[in-house]
Amino acid sequence: MERRRLRTTGFAIVGVGLMLAVAGCGPRQPQEQEPLEAERVIDPGSAEDSVAITNVRASDTLVAGTLVNNSTREVAEVHLLVNHTFLWKNERNPGKNNPGRSDYYRVVKPIPPGAAMSFEYKPNPPLPKRSDGKYVTTIEVTSFSEVGGQPQPEDSADETD
Repeated sequence: MERRRLRTTGFAIVGVGLMLAVAGCGPRQPQEQEPLEAERVIDPGSAEDSVAITNVRASDTLVAGTLVNNSTREVAEVHLLVNHTFLWKNERNPGKNNPGRSDYYRVVKPIPPGAAMSFEYKPNPPLPKRSDGKYVTTIEVTSFSEVGGQPQPEDSADETD
C-alpha cells in the first residue's frame, strides 16, 4: 500500500511539472531591442589572421610576448587564454594531481592597425617548481573588439583618369 502511494505522489509531481512547463510555452509578445553595433563572429583559429602573437617567452613567474594587429581597424580588449600544460617525466605513471592550469589575461590598451604591442603576464600564484615534469605554456587569442567604422581599404591609392 505504501509503495502505491509513493508512485501516485511521483506521478502527481511529474504532472504538475508538465503543466507548469506547458504554461510557460505560450505565445509571447516580441520585445523591442535596441540595435546592436555591428558584430562579427569569426571561426575558431582564425583570430590569428587579425591579431597574431609573436615572440612568446614563458617562465614560472612571467609570460611575455608581442601582439600584432594585422587588421585594417584598431583592436581593443584582446583576451588571451594562457595554458600551462604539465608534461610528466613518466607519462606511463603520472602523479595523482596534475598541476597544469589555464588562465585568462586581458590586454586593455588598444592596438592601432598594423601596429604591435608587447604584453607581460605574471601567473598568480607562480607555477610551482617541480622535478617530476615540466610546464609547456601556450597562448591563444580568444576574443577582441575591432574599433571604428568602416574598415580602411588595404590599397589606398587613388585611381584617377
